[in-house]
Amino acid sequence: MAVIDITKKWPVGKKLRICFMDGTDDIHRKVEEYAREWEGFVNLRFQFGHPVKDSDVRISFDPMYFDDGSWSCLGTSALDAVYSGKATMYLVPNDGPEFRSTVLHEFGHMLGFEHEHQSPHASGCFRWNEEAVKKDVAKKPSEDIGSKFDYFHIHQGPDNESTAFDPNSIMIYKIYPHWTTNGWSCPSATVLSDLDKSFATQHYPFPRPPRRAISPRRWVEVPCLCGATLTRPYHFRQRKACRCEQAVKA
Repeated sequence: MAVIDITKKWPVGKKLRICFMDGTDDIHRKVEEYAREWEGFVNLRFQFGHPVKDSDVRISFDPMYFDDGSWSCLGTSALDAVYSGKATMYLVPNDGPEFRSTVLHEFGHMLGFEHEHQSPHASGCFRWNEEAVKKDVAKKPSEDIGSKFDYFHIHQGPDNESTAFDPNSIMIYKIYPHWTTNGWSCPSATVLSDLDKSFATQHYPFPRPPRRAISPRRWVEVPCLCGATLTRPYHFRQRKACRCEQAVKA
C-alpha cells in the first residue's frame, strides 16, 4: 500500500469510535479481530460498540447499502454531513477466508489509503488494456466504471502521497493477464504487506520512547601513584597506574 490522501487522515492518536449498525455477534467478532491487525501499525485505537449517534465510523451488513460489493468512506470523509446517521462502511458477510482480506482492505480505505493499482507508479509495472477491462466490467450491470470502480484513474497531486508500487498490497485488486498490455497480473492480496505496514506507521506514527536521562559527568581529584593529583571522571577514580599524561578532560 503506497498511496494515501493526506487530507483524509485521522488525527494521530485518535480513538476511533466504531458502530455496528446491524449484523450478528459472530460477524462482529470477526470484523474486530481482523481490523485490529491494523492497530499494530497505526497510532490509532479502534473502539467498537459505540451507538450510532456517538460514532465516527458506522459499519453495516444490510443489503440496502450494497453497491456491487463491500466499500468504505475514505478516511475522515466518514464525518461528512451526508453520512450522518448512515453507514460509512458496508461489508458483504462471508464465512470464507476472503472475508479477512475484505475487512483489511476496507479498513485501509477507512484509514485514508487509496487503491494500489491506481498508484502513479503502477505504470512502471504494467499498462491497462482498457478495452479488455471495460468488456469484463460491463458484465457486471451494477458496476459503474466511471466512479467507484474506475481502474484507470491515477491518484496523484498535492493531496496524495505515494511510494514505490507495491503489487503485494492489501489495497490492490486482482488483475488478470489479459487486462494488461504486457500480460502482467497479480492475485488479490490476503495479508498486509511489509510496505502496507511501514507506510501506515509513517503516516500514523507512534510516540518515540523517552530517551534515558544521562547524568552529568562528575570530575574528582585523584592522587596518582607518582604523587601528582589528577582530575578524572568519577568512574575512573581508582588508582591503577600513573597516567599523568592522560589527565585531560575528554
